[in-house]
Amino acid sequence: MRPPWFRGAFVRCRVFRFLSPKLGAGWLLLVLFTSLAVAQQPAAPPPAVPPAPLPSPPPTFPTTPQAPAAPHVPTPGTAPPIPQEALPAPTPEAPAAPEGARPALPPRPAPAAAPALSPVERLLAGRLPEPAAPLRQFGYDLFAQPPTTFAPVTNVPVGPDYVLGPGDTLNIVLWGNVPEQTWQVEVSRDGTVVLPRLGVVPVWGLTLEQAQRLLQQRFSRFLTEFQLAVTLGKLRTLLVYVVGEVQQPGAYTVSALSTVINALFASGGPSKNGSLRRIELVRQGRTVHTLDLYDFLLRGDKSQDRTLQPGDTIFVPIIGPVAGVAGNVKRPAIYEITPGTTLQQLLELAGGITPAGYRQRVQVERFVANEKKVVVDLDLSTPPPAALWQTPIADGDLVRVFPVETQPENVVELRGHVRRPGHYELKPGMRLRDLLPSYEALLPDPYLEYGEIVRYVPPEGRRVVVPFNLGAVLAGEAPHNLPLQPLDLVRVFARSEFVDPGLVRVSGLVHRPGVYPLTEGMRVRDLVLRAGNVHKFAYLERAELTRLLRQDGTQTAIRLELNLRRALAGDPEHNLPLQDLDHLLVLQQPELDLTQEAVLPEAEPGVPRVPPVHPLLAADQKESEALRRAGILVEQTVELRGEVRFPGVYPILKGERLSSVLRRAGGFTAEAYLRGAVFTRESVRRLQEQRLQELLHAEEQALLAAAAAEAAGALSPEEVQGRRQELEARRQLIERLRAVRPEGRVVIRLRPPEELAGTPDDLELEPGDRLVVPQLPRHVTVVGQVYNPGSLLFVPGQTLDDYLQQVGGPTREADRREIHIVQADGTVLSARQSRHPVRNANGQIVYVASLDEVPLQPGDTIVVPRRVRTPATLRATRDIVQILFQSLSTLAVVAALL
Repeated sequence: MRPPWFRGAFVRCRVFRFLSPKLGAGWLLLVLFTSLAVAQQPAAPPPAVPPAPLPSPPPTFPTTPQAPAAPHVPTPGTAPPIPQEALPAPTPEAPAAPEGARPALPPRPAPAAAPALSPVERLLAGRLPEPAAPLRQFGYDLFAQPPTTFAPVTNVPVGPDYVLGPGDTLNIVLWGNVPEQTWQVEVSRDGTVVLPRLGVVPVWGLTLEQAQRLLQQRFSRFLTEFQLAVTLGKLRTLLVYVVGEVQQPGAYTVSALSTVINALFASGGPSKNGSLRRIELVRQGRTVHTLDLYDFLLRGDKSQDRTLQPGDTIFVPIIGPVAGVAGNVKRPAIYEITPGTTLQQLLELAGGITPAGYRQRVQVERFVANEKKVVVDLDLSTPPPAALWQTPIADGDLVRVFPVETQPENVVELRGHVRRPGHYELKPGMRLRDLLPSYEALLPDPYLEYGEIVRYVPPEGRRVVVPFNLGAVLAGEAPHNLPLQPLDLVRVFARSEFVDPGLVRVSGLVHRPGVYPLTEGMRVRDLVLRAGNVHKFAYLERAELTRLLRQDGTQTAIRLELNLRRALAGDPEHNLPLQDLDHLLVLQQPELDLTQEAVLPEAEPGVPRVPPVHPLLAADQKESEALRRAGILVEQTVELRGEVRFPGVYPILKGERLSSVLRRAGGFTAEAYLRGAVFTRESVRRLQEQRLQELLHAEEQALLAAAAAEAAGALSPEEVQGRRQELEARRQLIERLRAVRPEGRVVIRLRPPEELAGTPDDLELEPGDRLVVPQLPRHVTVVGQVYNPGSLLFVPGQTLDDYLQQVGGPTREADRREIHIVQADGTVLSARQSRHPVRNANGQIVYVASLDEVPLQPGDTIVVPRRVRTPATLRATRDIVQILFQSLSTLAVVAALL
């Protein structure tokens, strides 16, 4: 294999041998000085680090996934890291709003969830409780809210039967025939109070009323005609204990007025493992009272509640036997039962069976001897007392009350096109005429030829449909007045469900163009007035009425012309009666410049034009969607804009050509510039978009391949930089191509309608085609690498060079070999063509040999592109200069030696 230096020397020798006989002395001297200047520049040292990688491919290309991060191991003695799932989602910082912009509105709060239905609400709504629904333990939700404070209860009224004890404060007021005096004394630990002149008075164990009588008696020994009042001030506090199966067992400080229930609330209440029916009050080592909270929960009876004393203990034992009641009872739940509880008592705890409960089948599930589970069905339809009602309930029993059949038996149902649908009582001998007595029971426009009865035939309940003639029933014909049976469903239909509604369409210069229902006797004038009358720019001397004719299974279309002015005046010759699917087109005044948005908004690309639907049809969404699926409401139209006499949207027939629509539009105006007409087609636009996507995909693949090839090769820093710029330029080109939106333009040679007919340019039209004819332009545009790009006044006969001279000519960056002309009709002339076809004003085509001699036409554009300098070109220029310098240096050395 030859070394690299051998290949470089060989190339230099070949270049020198080729250039030496052709270069003069002056040229060789210039090359010599240039070579010396290049040689004096220090050579770039070899890179100390590998060259920078090439630019990453666009985001749409696949990338290498990153390795997962190592799991975090907490340091001993530190708190473990909080998992990301437990943290709130970070709120992204919103970008700063530009000055003067309106602040973003805060997000709307989520709507509150609808409250769950109560059992009574579910019952009346027809949603019967499911017997297998999950149950909850009864009574424990009373203590569901945690206590807000454990402070002693003091803000309560004190009755005369309050028993005094150490720590209580007495307020004593003395008045009357004595100086008014007030004392506030506290009951000491030995149960006494100390008062002036009375000394020590024992009050421990006395009620408040007894203490007042005692003091009244003591003061009466030395006072007369006086009044005495004793009230209780500060209450003493008690320390009690709450233990057992409670939420928060412990010692609690409560007021002297607190009871067992107060202490239970302070401790959070019994847990679901604790009993609500056997709460014990233990005092001095023995149980002095047992509280059953069911009396309080079911009847509000607090007579069993007891006042606490210092050192009392409230003990909540483990829960006793339980039984559940599910299904159609007023309060399904799990209840704690006492020994000997019967089925009747358990159902009374659950509030009793609802009216929707099926008494003939009440099911009891029971565990037997810790070995098996059995199910027993009971018939409770007989009133109590019966043996079944007294069935004893065991621990773990589950009673299920199933619902009755919700479907009424003595009813018939009326549905459909009627005023009052719903269930009706089935009376003896009831017939159809009793359910539908007259036309007043029906909605407008019913279908009289057909109705049906959906019937379930016993004994197997087979479903059959019995048809009837609604018109004959309403007329009183006896054979059609069928008898009704239980659970019959009678259906009445609207006429529109069987007969396609008549539709007519109006478009063009009316205030509300669209589709309207065809009513009986409707004429052209009626349709125009229903559409809001004509626009002020409407052309009243002529209008078009397109009509579909069906005969022998074939469909043809005819077009009728009428005088709209005379039709609006009521002239029967022009105010024609309308038929189904007629289409009236109201033209605009000839040669009137109206913007498209002021008449008909343009549909989005790729979306077919669909006219608006009349509110009578839009209200029936089902019917409207069916008509759209059938294609009846899809507009089969083309659009003419610009310099035509009657611009607008024109309905077309199958096979109609461009010349036909142009004749209907009145031809072109005097200002029409046919050479610059733009004809677009939706099918072509879709095809162009598909081809553009294929090109983008191919370019992306080529860019990836080029990046991979350059990354694998050994390149100098200059080559890396050049390749990086080249790849970036290609990437920018791809992004620009993504922003391109094809318009679907088809280049045609447009002529007057009579000349266009029969030529290849007389295209067969497709729905959605659009033709825009501009006015005659007066300028030629020059863009690209020229000194003053812009538009120049058109001068007949001037060529490419003439217009380039007017803008200063091409710049140094211009690529003169790629200058081209984009003509107004969409064709392109470039220097790479051997002959350049030019169409004169009279339509004749003349071929010009040189691009510089092509006479430009109005609306043409001259494009002067930029010269592209690639890294390969720069590298080749550097190599040639280096070869020349080394060769001349060698000749100078040889000459010196000689």
